[in-house]
Amino acid sequence: MSVISSRSRRRGAARRLAVAVTLCAVASGTAGCVIGDECAGSPTITSFTATPTTVAAGEQVSTTLSVENFTIGHDEHGHDGHTHGCTTGHAHIYLDDLMTNPLAMPMKASASVTIPADTEPGKHELIARLHGSDHKILEPQVKKTVVIEVK
Repeated sequence: MSVISSRSRRRGAARRLAVAVTLCAVASGTAGCVIGDECAGSPTITSFTATPTTVAAGEQVSTTLSVENFTIGHDEHGHDGHTHGCTTGHAHIYLDDLMTNPLAMPMKASASVTIPADTEPGKHELIARLHGSDHKILEPQVKKTVVIEVK
């Protein structure tokens, strides 16, 4: 029976951990993904609300976002251009189209959003999309919409 040295076991464990971290990063699309609670589940937006749902152009609506497997706010490392785990970041809130500049980038679950003064009357969608602390879009994208009416 051969005896495996503790150094060999440590190297083997380190290799398995490196492979697991790489697989997690590839699966989540984020190079900073880590093993453990941070990758325990996919981030989701469980609800996104706006109050009031009927506003005039130029007025504000209060938005509230509820999430799972994601923390809204700054991570402990701050904004330094690096991804620090899979589950810390913020939302970008858009009006009707993700290809426009966001109306807001709140670092908390509740935020006031001003509807642009030049918004045409009618039904519109506010779209919340989750972004990492580095402002990169989570992949796969995590978003939810709420319908408002501009009078």
